[in-house]
Amino acid sequence: MNTVSVDLGDRSYDINIGSGLLSTLGTTIQECSPSSKYFFVLDDNIESTHAIAALQSFGTETCTCSVHAIESNKTMACVQDIWSSMLAHGCDRLRPIVAIGG
Repeated sequence: MNTVSVDLGDRSYDINIGSGLLSTLGTTIQECSPSSKYFFVLDDNIESTHAIAALQSFGTETCTCSVHAIESNKTMACVQDIWSSMLAHGCDRLRPIVAIGG
């Protein structure tokens, strides 16, 4: 695995690049944001492929919402749909959100 550091001062972050990282995503996220449950926002273009491996890496019950990730859907209405889905799954403000895909 290679790591690229993006230096933005107090907004700096690392990008991990490598093969098979989806199978360890759950461990990586757990280290950053420990929780017993997560809420996932999935790009519906990769939901049946990459998202499955990513979700399985968490090994816990998963709550998801799929979004058609195109520019015209980047609206408050789409955000409200995600919020509604979160509420329907019993999420509160402490539930970490993991976005997978575009």
